[in-house]
Amino acid sequence: MFYNGNFSQAQLLKFGQQGILIPLNKYLSQYAPNVLKAFGEFTGAKQAVTAPNGTIYAIPSLNYCLHCDFAGKLWINTRWMAKLHLSMPRTTAQFFQVLQAFKRMPGVKNPIPLSGATDGWNSDPTIFLMNAFTYLDGPIGGTAAPAFHVQIQQGKVAFAPIQPQYKQGLTYIHSLVTGGMLDSSTFTQKNTQLQAEVQQGRVGVFAEGVDSDVVNYGTRPGPGGSKSSDWVVVPPLTGPSGANYAAFYGQGPRIVPFAITNKATPAQIKAILTLVNWIYTLKGTTMMNFGPQGKNWSYAKSDQRGLCGGKGILNINWNAPTTQWGWSQLGPMYQSHVWRCGGPYTAIFSPTSEEEKYQTMTAQNYEGHQPKQVYPAAIWLSPTQTTSFATTQTTINSYVAQSTYDFILGRKDIASNWSSYVSGLQGLGLAQYLQTLQSANPKPVPTTEFCPSTPTTLPCHH
Repeated sequence: MFYNGNFSQAQLLKFGQQGILIPLNKYLSQYAPNVLKAFGEFTGAKQAVTAPNGTIYAIPSLNYCLHCDFAGKLWINTRWMAKLHLSMPRTTAQFFQVLQAFKRMPGVKNPIPLSGATDGWNSDPTIFLMNAFTYLDGPIGGTAAPAFHVQIQQGKVAFAPIQPQYKQGLTYIHSLVTGGMLDSSTFTQKNTQLQAEVQQGRVGVFAEGVDSDVVNYGTRPGPGGSKSSDWVVVPPLTGPSGANYAAFYGQGPRIVPFAITNKATPAQIKAILTLVNWIYTLKGTTMMNFGPQGKNWSYAKSDQRGLCGGKGILNINWNAPTTQWGWSQLGPMYQSHVWRCGGPYTAIFSPTSEEEKYQTMTAQNYEGHQPKQVYPAAIWLSPTQTTSFATTQTTINSYVAQSTYDFILGRKDIASNWSSYVSGLQGLGLAQYLQTLQSANPKPVPTTEFCPSTPTTLPCHH
């Protein structure tokens, strides 16, 4: 048995076809029906563990985490906004004006209007900014898992970095650099350097999945200290053509942890899947993560409010050293919407408000700004296809990242080099890359569960 194996779909297919991993279909029906039920609650979950021939080789780790699904955020300094009497920007033009004002921030030596880093969690502002022009599904560079960089157009995959709107986005971001508003070191510095800039009180806006990765909350040791209300999210901006997207990472798991080998006896299969079935309950997943009841968690009181505004179910110490008592999200997990939203409510800007702040701000500002359909996270390829596809994807993504940063930083002129950039991608096998993606997953993933049921002007309804 592999409890926390982190398998790719290529590995599942390879070891499954070799008979090393056993099919789980009939065993899940017998011993783990909770897993099958959960497949219907999470976008892309079943697709991530089910081979093209219908065989289920693994069990995923499922986690409803809204602020994780919309992690391509910008955070803005509310103290600076208040001092300059500025309103929250809603368009790229308004954002440009805010950054211009931040550039002249009185009382701050060498202010940095907008900054980021190369190795933080979504710390590259390119993700956020580009989505005001065309949908971009994830980081261009950095240490994150590679994105496919595709969007769905009339049911077919299209490559975002060659769209005319991507060129417009590059022109806008380049103007922020030349105007002294976007720090050029954003594309070379580490997150620790970004953290130092923020703590020095020099930054007006920064890119990061969560602000606590770079902000030192608590008491203010001086101008660099912060409290929670000092930083709030910038809502997805509307670009000149009306695009108003947010990068979306909720299209299903990409790697899966749990599988059973051909060495397991029928009794062992029954025993371990009975355990997994229990883990796929509210109490089971809580105990596996946080330890026994009474240590780092307890049931909520009858009148307690939950994280998302409904009735509370659990009191959880989110910051507890869980590895002393639990397995802290290792292996199969079922942190459902009910589980997450049943966690404890805390006033949004209190010192311990991280979960409430991220849930609320993401729900109010980002949810619904994803496209109506997206490409799934998992891709099933034959063992013979896997190596060549991975090589092509790496080559294409590296070329896009290098070219994107060259354009943004002015090392290459966008107008005169755009055609050669697109031609270069075609020469790297872009057409075959897109054909492989289209053939592997001909059906895009709907994002209905993240879209309000009442029709709105949000991107998810169009």
